[in-house]
Amino acid sequence: MHLRWTSLMIVIGLAAGYWVANRVPAANIAGDRAGAVLSGEEVPRATGRAAHALWLGDFESAAELKQWQGRDAEAETSEEHATHGRHSAKVTFEKTEEPAFGLRGNLDRQARDWRKYDALVFDIYNPQSSQQRVLLQLKDEHHKKYKEDIHLSAESSQRISVKLSNLKRYLNLGKIDEVTLFRWKPGQQSVFFVDGVHLRPAAADRVETRPTGIKPA
Repeated sequence: MHLRWTSLMIVIGLAAGYWVANRVPAANIAGDRAGAVLSGEEVPRATGRAAHALWLGDFESAAELKQWQGRDAEAETSEEHATHGRHSAKVTFEKTEEPAFGLRGNLDRQARDWRKYDALVFDIYNPQSSQQRVLLQLKDEHHKKYKEDIHLSAESSQRISVKLSNLKRYLNLGKIDEVTLFRWKPGQQSVFFVDGVHLRPAAADRVETRPTGIKPA
């Protein structure tokens, strides 16, 4: 009986030793399972910053100009007062209550998302002999609006830069649907030259790579 008991204890001991020698530590199992879960999940990407400017209006061709819609306003390409490339948009606003010129509802997916950019920038020239008022309107897909008054000195050009971080309380910057310049009860017909409409990245020295963010007509 003593011999059988001894033999049984030896067998149990060998089996226990084999299990201890070949088991995977609990910490490693937990680590492997955690890694598998993380690798299988889609990790959201940080919004980050854009490396290049996104050009919304450079007006180098009639086809590009056609993407911008006028309401009681006529636009044509012009070689006058161009600040980027060879042409600008010459926009004539009629003497109506609210003549307008802009992009409305035809921005592509890339051009609707402004979260990676630092500012909306464009140049506008006022050839009139007196100061003129123009309004900028931005609208998102939920019809939230932001408006800004622009007062242009007589016979001069002005670069407009709208800091996008200041607009987060007014607009969903990931779903921009409209960029419009308009006048409110101007009282007379007026002409302006617009050029270089783009979204500026934080690295402002890298603005020349130029995907056009407008859906074809």
